[in-house]
Amino acid sequence: QDYEPTGETPMRSEPEVPSKGTIESLRAMPIESLMDEFRENHPYESSKEPKPSLIPRSPLATLN
Repeated sequence: QDYEPTGETPMRSEPEVPSKGTIESLRAMPIESLMDEFRENHPYESSKEPKPSLIPRSPLATLN
């Protein structure tokens, strides 16, 4: 199977890299405020559901 060039170069995607100033300002912030801001932007929906371990169940039968 021969290779036929199509003459189409794939588009170069520029990743969104924060600037050095942005990184430094984020590093200077306390972790609590970063976490609060993250929670506002990314609400964790599944945290409302009870964890499987918290679901009440009958105790295991004791075998003597």
